[in-house]
Amino acid sequence: MAVSSSEQEALSSLASFTEHLIIITLVAFLFGVWGSFLVIKAWFILKDDAKTKQTNRELRDLTRALRTLSECNQALVRAPEEAALLADICRILVEHGGYRMAWIGFALQDDAKTVQPMAQAGCAQGYLETAQITWADTERGRGPTGIAIRTGQPAVMNNIQTDPAFAP
Repeated sequence: MAVSSSEQEALSSLASFTEHLIIITLVAFLFGVWGSFLVIKAWFILKDDAKTKQTNRELRDLTRALRTLSECNQALVRAPEEAALLADICRILVEHGGYRMAWIGFALQDDAKTVQPMAQAGCAQGYLETAQITWADTERGRGPTGIAIRTGQPAVMNNIQTDPAFAP
């Protein structure tokens, strides 16, 4: 039994929408009361559980990121002053972005290349006061903050407990 052009088009658009679906065409022949054949065609979609779970995780993460970005945009529009905006951004990253801690610091152009904390939210209150973060190429400046400021590129650290760059 051939697939019609409209069915082929529907399958193509479905396949381009998501590649993790397995499409099976089931053709059933039923012998009718008068001895004629009635052809019934049905499309079954079986989901590959592993890929579905991964896709759902990715979709959830993207949705959370978009919601966080939207909240940050709203904070930007409504902020009465810079300090309030920075505090709101940190709060939004923790509450909507799912981060345990968020902070914003300014890179000072002093001799010590100090990073001055401006706002923070989440756990580890007091951490920034004792961390003495710098963007100089020294022991306290080789973490993600110092690297990002020196290179102008994002610095990602997936596990601060095991990454030696996060020491001391």
